[in-house]
Amino acid sequence: MGKKFRAKDKYESTQTSGGGGDIRRMKFEVGTSIVRIVQDNFEDAWVHYFNDKDGKNSRVVCLGKGKCPVCETGAKATHRFYFNVIDRKEQKETKKTEIKIMECGKMIYEQIRELALDEEYGDPTQYNLKITRKGEKKSTKYSVRASTKIYDLTEDEKEVSKSATEEGGSYDLTLFVGKQTKAEILERLGTEEEEIEEENNDEDEENTNDSKPSKKNKISNNDKENEDEDEEELDIDKELEELEEDDDDDEEEEKPKKKANNEKKVSKKDEDDEEEDW
Repeated sequence: MGKKFRAKDKYESTQTSGGGGDIRRMKFEVGTSIVRIVQDNFEDAWVHYFNDKDGKNSRVVCLGKGKCPVCETGAKATHRFYFNVIDRKEQKETKKTEIKIMECGKMIYEQIRELALDEEYGDPTQYNLKITRKGEKKSTKYSVRASTKIYDLTEDEKEVSKSATEEGGSYDLTLFVGKQTKAEILERLGTEEEEIEEENNDEDEENTNDSKPSKKNKISNNDKENEDEDEEELDIDKELEELEEDDDDDEEEEKPKKKANNEKKVSKKDEDDEEEDW
């Protein structure tokens, strides 16, 4: 049945993952669009967009870390959300009601979610949403406002939403989050699994041939940052221990050297932090 608006515990999105063909899509031009969500459920997925082997725009649902061949090419997946909606402006112009699929990102979804969980507004199927787009491409921003009028769908709109998709009715949202097999995705990429594995092996060999071979070469940026923080904490602990050992005459000559080394490590960490900030 999909995820529900009314239950807060079910409203939290999870990774699932599409529809194709001649789809009636809700498109947001610069300016304000008015939509009405017609069902109190939605679907979401982590999706890759890429050019397939024929150079055509393609989308596939991510299979997950360690399983997805698109991820192995270095491409990142984006979180997408799917709703059945009525385009109020088009409805007014054409005097005809048709259901469209609204695919949106987290920016729009989070604002709809806030309205759904706000006691003043509640279920978004009970009012229109004014979605305003500003900017283009990476500078695009969306804002979502609830209409002041709260009212149910008309009987005709309810009938259309329940009719078959080819007759203008709602879409089966699960079609947009269905996962393909790894073999099917590789076919669309025009790549053999062995080729990707060979590329990964080549990268591993390059890491092995570095001047300081280490597992650090394979960890993520987040892991590297965490490791740097751990090293800094260890350095500080050592300094405190050394300060407590000032009365030990036998180690008096070694302490300045240790402290200098620790200060050098901390200084190196500070330089790393400055480079990351830059």
